[in-house]
Amino acid sequence: MQGLVERLPDIHEGAGKWTRALEEETMGKLLVVGDQKALLARLLGMAQMEDVLAESGLQAAVNTPYLDGASFDQFRPAMWRTLREDYPTKIDPKSVKGEGVGDTENPATYLHRHLKRWKLETGRNPEGDELMTTLFRTSIVEVMPPPVRSRLEDVVGLNSKTHREFCDHVIHTVEKHRKDEQKLKEQEKEVQRKLSQLQLGELTKKKKVQAMMKAEVPEPRPEAVVSSGGPPRLPMPQGREKPTIPDSGEEVKKALLSFTARSSKKKAKRARARV
Repeated sequence: MQGLVERLPDIHEGAGKWTRALEEETMGKLLVVGDQKALLARLLGMAQMEDVLAESGLQAAVNTPYLDGASFDQFRPAMWRTLREDYPTKIDPKSVKGEGVGDTENPATYLHRHLKRWKLETGRNPEGDELMTTLFRTSIVEVMPPPVRSRLEDVVGLNSKTHREFCDHVIHTVEKHRKDEQKLKEQEKEVQRKLSQLQLGELTKKKKVQAMMKAEVPEPRPEAVVSSGGPPRLPMPQGREKPTIPDSGEEVKKALLSFTARSSKKKAKRARARV
């Protein structure tokens, strides 16, 4: 008995979880009323255990072992109902907080999965009362992508709509958001494609201009060799003797005097020949 008590969750945190855990622990075992009386007495105390028996239709078992050997199965539904009413589940915001819908997950499947998880955690129908309905729907809206959450928050009276209408709003908004996202991605791809084409065109045009400019550049011509202090000298063809040209004014003067002297000698020689 002690080991079983330690393995079960705290019944004061919610009888729903406690009864489910007890069902799992005792699966395949035959329980009698006396087993349940002993378990509740250890958990709640004698006074509270007797109150639960009375509320569950087991008044004949209070302060007497009269029904201790009777099968507990016939009294199980009534006792579980009494325990859930006396020890309602304390809702932990973290445990019932919704999980975000997957990028490609069907929104209807997501809502069904979250509803099932909510019932498992709380042991209550989220559409059973106004408070639970608000908590359940808020837990879904809060984890939606920002654009979806903003659109749902703008719906007037969303929490007052029927469960079917609420689910339809969520499904429609999620699907519209996905279509908008897909359209935006396609537009971005198209812009990127056009930009790449423009860049390729500019590069091709630039290469053509460079090729044309290179074709128009003339071949370099031989340049005259300039010697400091004298007139320019053109390069001579191969195999010819390079003439001697005076490089300065003084040399030119000497060359003239030499030429004059030679001429005078020739004239004098011809004169003597005539004589």
